[in-house]
Amino acid sequence: TQADGTVLEAAMASWQAWADTLNAAGTATTAGAAVVVAEGGEFADADTAKHTTDAVFYTVVAAIVAAGVMLVLVGCNVLVVLVLLLSNAAAVSMVLAATHWAGWMLGRSEVLWVSLLVGLLVGRPAHIAYSFTQASLPDRPDRVLQAITGTGATCVTAELVCTAQGLLLWFAWTVPVSRLGLLLLLGVVANAVTTHL
Repeated sequence: TQADGTVLEAAMASWQAWADTLNAAGTATTAGAAVVVAEGGEFADADTAKHTTDAVFYTVVAAIVAAGVMLVLVGCNVLVVLVLLLSNAAAVSMVLAATHWAGWMLGRSEVLWVSLLVGLLVGRPAHIAYSFTQASLPDRPDRVLQAITGTGATCVTAELVCTAQGLLLWFAWTVPVSRLGLLLLLGVVANAVTTHL
């Protein structure tokens, strides 16, 4: 009816004003029935926030499984691939935990970038895992040492490039691109920690 439409419009206007107030203040709280998404002052209900979280989880799992399949197809040992995927999952978890602790709300662009993050973080462990499977020494500790020293220049160069990209993007004027830069920098640190554990 006409009266219900007017009530709904008034409620939506009130909700939009509340979202605009939170966005103007620079703080988005997750308390209550609605959350404010970091992109462009859009607002969504709690179901959308849950769907976003689910999308991040499914995207990360799918990307990690795809990376594992590719590594098995290029000839890596299945046990080595499982260790590599565990390292990759730990690095992605560290980055996501850091974003949660920073109070970020995951928007559409962050969901996309988290899937890309899996691909960026699989590089160093994949080089080391492949070198380990191709090492010619008979003892496992010697093969690990040969794999790490043999791929050192490649891994360090890749991490330096990723760090430079992260720094350049971090200083971007748009919030989503700036967050991508910070995600890259966090990824470099998380990758270094998890690969050498």
